[in-house]
Amino acid sequence: MSFISAQIVDQVADWLFHLEDEREIMSLIDQLATEQPLILAYLMAMGEGDFDQDEREILLFFGAGIWKMMSHSPSPLPKVSEETLDQVETTNMAMLEYLAIESEEGFFEFAQQLQSNYAQPAILGFVIESVMEDEAIQDENKGMMMIFLKVVIDCLQG
Repeated sequence: MSFISAQIVDQVADWLFHLEDEREIMSLIDQLATEQPLILAYLMAMGEGDFDQDEREILLFFGAGIWKMMSHSPSPLPKVSEETLDQVETTNMAMLEYLAIESEEGFFEFAQQLQSNYAQPAILGFVIESVMEDEAIQDENKGMMMIFLKVVIDCLQG
């Protein structure tokens, strides 16, 4: 998978945040369902017991946005398998357990360090900034949502 530039991330994010028509959003979700059905299923299942309806919709929206950003790669995205999803999720859940006991300051330091060493820093930066700034996401769910979205990036990264 090729590196996705900050310029592409910004362009796609701008496009995403200017979607006003419900049909446009549903079209994006339908495209995701066709091309990456396991990612869609993962996004719909995660946070079901912990997130409220708005947070679940935000998770799905940001996850579809990540897929759209990564679709701009000159090389085709891998079709995510259950095995890949399980491996990536297991690795990231250990990170979530660590973040659950971390202070807010430690959380931000960890996020900055992770982003600086990450294969797709611009996309991860989009995730961190978008989740942290979204007031509809409860503070106690922000870390969990970031990890769920990082799983999507890691799976699509291949």
